[in-house]
Amino acid sequence: MDNVKLYNYAADAIDSLQQFAANVESRGDTGSAAATRRLVELLRKGEKFLLPNCAEIVDTASLGEAHLELLRLPYPVTVFEAQWEKDDPVTPYVNGMPQMRSSRRIALCWELGDRPGPFPDEEARMREAYPEGGTFVASIYYIDHFGAWHPAAGMVFVPRDFRIAPDAPALPGSVQAELAMSEAGQDMAHGYRFHAEPIPIAEGLFAEAVARFNGDRATALSQILVDTRDELQMMVQACAVLNCANVKTVDVRPSPTAMAMRAAKKKAPLFSYKVLQLAPDAGSDDKHGAGRGTHASPRTHLRRGHIRRLPDRTLWISATLVNRGSANGAVSKDYQILPRQGG
Repeated sequence: MDNVKLYNYAADAIDSLQQFAANVESRGDTGSAAATRRLVELLRKGEKFLLPNCAEIVDTASLGEAHLELLRLPYPVTVFEAQWEKDDPVTPYVNGMPQMRSSRRIALCWELGDRPGPFPDEEARMREAYPEGGTFVASIYYIDHFGAWHPAAGMVFVPRDFRIAPDAPALPGSVQAELAMSEAGQDMAHGYRFHAEPIPIAEGLFAEAVARFNGDRATALSQILVDTRDELQMMVQACAVLNCANVKTVDVRPSPTAMAMRAAKKKAPLFSYKVLQLAPDAGSDDKHGAGRGTHASPRTHLRRGHIRRLPDRTLWISATLVNRGSANGAVSKDYQILPRQGG
């Protein structure tokens, strides 16, 4: 684990968002300032996870029901962060709005609890509409041009009952989001439809979005979905993997020297991070290993949990990651793949 590099995005984002809140408050936007400070408090208390570049843990082309069934946060407030370096150029416009490069991402996630949380009014509405519960995700992204972190105008709620009937009509915001991403040459969740409710939380920022779209609230709501699509995918992927039987986490702590230097500059303290450790047990993926047999899969993917019926008993086999990519094991920047015991 000595090769793991901590980016410390959460600590930097806390400092940056506090300045952002002060700036918008000075312009009279007290609603956005209050919402941003609530996000900061969630960032402080959440357990932090470091993900690979672009959160590429499993083959996202297969993103669907099997992954969403495992959407359970490991902690009530969970923070997933990842570097976002891509070879592709930035899409110039999405939804008619100019786009900027964002090479660092944070997905701030929390469960809908029984008690009022950071956004009590919005949570009460979701609790009434979806009594089975669900998960919130808010996008916090770094704008390279300005060298600062920025919150989205809203958050997205994924209910526990995420399935959408095949004949159910799509909501206007979802339709516009899918259209905007399609026109930009990208897909929303690779075509798989599931409930994802956009919820404005930063009053001023959302009002500005509505104004930019000539008073079209549905398009402004769709922009929340567009702005949160990567973080939503981060959350779904990470939760699916964390709920696999062959995935564990290890803690990586900042060095005392880095902590002391940070304190001397009066910046937010650094946090410890949990890093995914992929360690399949013997025989877990023999039939699906990299390059073996006629059914070898080219990319790491999720094998869905399933029932296995034996002559004398019935077993539940938990979901696992298969096709690790290297039988000997490897360490890659920010996650570790261990070799199978016995080679």
